[in-house]
Amino acid sequence: MEINEKTNHTIINENEKDPFIGDATKVETKILGVIPVDFNLSGDNFINLFFSTIILGVLDSLNICSITVLMFLIIYLLSIGTVKRVLKTGTIFIAVIYLFYFLFVLFLSSLISMFILEYGIYIRSIVVFFSLVAGVLLVKDYFFYGKGISLAVPQSAKPILEKYMKQATVISTIIFALLASLVELPCTAVFPMIYSTILAENMVMGIERIAWVALYNLIYVIPLIVLVLGTYFSWINVDLSLIHI
Repeated sequence: MEINEKTNHTIINENEKDPFIGDATKVETKILGVIPVDFNLSGDNFINLFFSTIILGVLDSLNICSITVLMFLIIYLLSIGTVKRVLKTGTIFIAVIYLFYFLFVLFLSSLISMFILEYGIYIRSIVVFFSLVAGVLLVKDYFFYGKGISLAVPQSAKPILEKYMKQATVISTIIFALLASLVELPCTAVFPMIYSTILAENMVMGIERIAWVALYNLIYVIPLIVLVLGTYFSWINVDLSLIHI
């Protein structure tokens, strides 16, 4: 073991391993005591990043906030008898959500990269802390919804969202999706924070970072795409004028 005087970081020789934890270059943290996250991935970097992207992307995609907002939008569009508009408006909504979170994760990972070498231990602690807090609040929302601090969409934001949702134009849908993305951030930011830390720890930069973030966000919107396409093809041959929703 030696000390790098320039960075003041400890360098661990490849043959030096802890008999209890194995590879000393691998730091593993469990989020909520369940999800293992390697903040300093070792071995085949591509494989590790690929599986981290898939796993975290899937977990993030099961986001009840975005899915619920899109469901309300679809129900409203069906209620006014416009199945074709479900496909058009839903596509615009998903595209805006994708772009917003793509830029958000890209910015977050770039920001963390600036400080990860010097303040890595503090950044990891912050990520773990917010993950634990989010987990507690999600459990609280399940049993005591609407009481106290919540990760759900704020009640004060719902009238504004409803206003733009009911206009159902291209511009109003873009505004609706942007506003929904902003108010959902407390509900959705935990997994992007974890993923951004992984990218920063592995020094993923430039085009490579853009590609990984693009894949992560594509996985994130898959349930939304399935919801829009499933609704469209299920209702395309139905005469909505004969149905009261």
